Amino acid sequence: MVGMLFGEIARVFVYERFALEPVAASVLGVHTYDHTFGDQTADGYAKREAFVEEWLRRVEAIDETTLPPYELIDRALILAQLRGDRALVPFQRWRRDPGLYSGLIT
Repeated sequence: MVGMLFGEIARVFVYERFALEPVAASVLGVHTYDHTFGDQTADGYAKREAFVEEWLRRVEAIDETTLPPYELIDRALILAQLRGDRALVPFQRWRRDPGLYSGLIT
């Protein structure tokens, strides 16, 4: 990701996230993944956790002083989302919340 502009980094983040969360992509108007609910197995959730850790590392490494205000906001939003995801990992919602699965179709 070295040498990439922040806007491109953010775009890559969003589309990699959509690949892991295809229902969210559909809700937000990206229909590339309409044919799937995503990987709802333990491995699928492990991939999501790895995604969060990898992207936290990448986005936290971006020097804030190099970004204009509108990109600082985008960076902060991405970090907030990822940190929130990380905070929920110990709860293991995929093991405890059956509504998670029925919610995918509603």
